[in-house]
Amino acid sequence: MYTELKRARKNFINNDNIPRDRLIVETVDSFIETLSVGIEKYGIINHPEFGKVYAYEVDGYGSATFMDDANIPSLLSIPDLGYKPVDDEVYQNTRKMILSKEGNPYYLKGYYFEGIGGPHIGIKNAWPMSLLMRIRTTDDDEEIMNSLELVMQTTGQLGLMHESINVNSRNGKDYTRPWFAWCNSEFGKTILHLAKHKPHLIFKKEFHKPYEIDTLFSL
Repeated sequence: MYTELKRARKNFINNDNIPRDRLIVETVDSFIETLSVGIEKYGIINHPEFGKVYAYEVDGYGSATFMDDANIPSLLSIPDLGYKPVDDEVYQNTRKMILSKEGNPYYLKGYYFEGIGGPHIGIKNAWPMSLLMRIRTTDDDEEIMNSLELVMQTTGQLGLMHESINVNSRNGKDYTRPWFAWCNSEFGKTILHLAKHKPHLIFKKEFHKPYEIDTLFSL
């Protein structure tokens, strides 16, 4: 909500076709400030193993839940959503926590697949979407390629992204939803992200220049 309110405010201010309304801007600013203070004051918890991290949930009475769910928005997606940069210390601590079995009860690792799942899928199925988000929130080439290869090798030979995959299923043949539009869209977004920021990982040597799809619409 914080990041979307900031985007909405920016679009409202910069759109000359919308009549200016000071009360709307002030109300949005108040919400943004309240959310920011609330997250920083109550959402950051000192974890005994990982240090200061963002909690998945807090109850307002001092208790917190440490986990992450593959669905977006998620803690893993914090930089992708625009809340904090990738190199933010609290985010990096949080990332280490949620990408480990010790810190996240829904981080699943099997013989053929690994990733973040969620409480509504069970303890055997991880979501490819979590690996796509993992790619978009790191600058490490090895981590990117490992995640990309995992996703591509576990489509159940359909060549499409599924909702979730049994981590012990060879080639990802035990999955939910044969064609999951949301995750397929995230895969496309991830490839475009790599084309812009890491072209050498997906293009042949002669095409290593960064590519932005936005250039197609500005011709």
